[in-house]
Formats: sequence, structure tokens, C-alpha cells
Amino acid sequence: MIEEYGEKPPVSEFDDHALWLQELNDYRIGEKFLKLPPDSQLIVLTLLNEHTDWIKELSGLGAPDPASNPSLQQTDAAQQAESQAKQAVMQSGSQGPQPGSANAPPGPPMQQPQITPPPGPGMPAGPPH
Repeated sequence: MIEEYGEKPPVSEFDDHALWLQELNDYRIGEKFLKLPPDSQLIVLTLLNEHTDWIKELSGLGAPDPASNPSLQQTDAAQQAESQAKQAVMQSGSQGPQPGSANAPPGPPMQQPQITPPPGPGMPAGPPH
């Protein structure tokens, strides 16, 4: 078809793409390819690329298309979550979670330990009364 009419044959999803690549590549490195006019050489190279693209797509190696798969479309959800987290920190006074707040760790509120100075000269041992 290429040599006779200078036309590109259609490429189908159901072609044996590996066989097409092997045959086209063998043809590309042969004498017949070099004798083709430039536009016919371009057709052969275009066919090589199209069959390569089909192999990538069918094997899952091609770049995914966000337009055909909504789950791959870019959103700003991460940016919104970061912004909300920053606002929450700013509103809490950036002191971390306060006891009794929704962000406090579970369990009873922490109490400050009672520190008793060691007994010294003239001081009774034990906690103050």
C-alpha cells in the first residue's frame, strides 16, 4: 500500500502490533526504505509510532489520560486541606491542643506534678501542710 499508492494503512487496536513493529523496523533498515520518496518514508515512521503507541496503551505503559478518567483529574483538595489546617492552628493560638478541646489527646487532662524541695537545714521532710 505504501509502495504502490503512497497511502498509510489504517492502524487498529486489534492489529498484531508487535509483528507490525518487527516488520516495519526490518523494512526501515532495508534498501527498499532508502529508495522510497521522503513522504513514503514518513508514512513508515508514522506507522511505527502508531503501533508503538498502541502497544503502550494496551499494556498500560502509556501516560494515563485525565480527560477520559475523571479520577485522574487534578483537584485542589490537598491545597484546601492544608489551608484549613493552617486556619485551625491560627485560631487556636498556635499553642497546640488544649485540654478538653476536640484536638486534645484522649484520656484525663494532664496535671502538673507537685514538686517538693528536698529537706534542707531547718526544714521538715515531706510535703508542706
